[in-house]
Amino acid sequence: MSQSCWLLALVLRSRGQHEEARKALQSVMRMATEEFDPDCRATLFYLALLELELAREAIARGELDEYLRLTEFARDRATQGAARARRRFFTSSMPEGH
Repeated sequence: MSQSCWLLALVLRSRGQHEEARKALQSVMRMATEEFDPDCRATLFYLALLELELAREAIARGELDEYLRLTEFARDRATQGAARARRRFFTSSMPEGH
């Protein structure tokens, strides 16, 4: 379910429909915070990036922090590595001075 929302959000974003993309990702937020599936939890990361694109830096940071909190105690190396890489990518995407 979450992957289809990611794809929909990606298509909407590429068409310049950022608010619609945001709504698509938000529609699976509950699942993202309750499921243990790493792909499902990554929805928070993608929402953070979209918020960052929309210059909503505080909201973006909050979404990233929630994603990192939910993946902090993951035992598998793939999830740990993805969380570290996503944190670095997000940080490098932040505007100067933030």
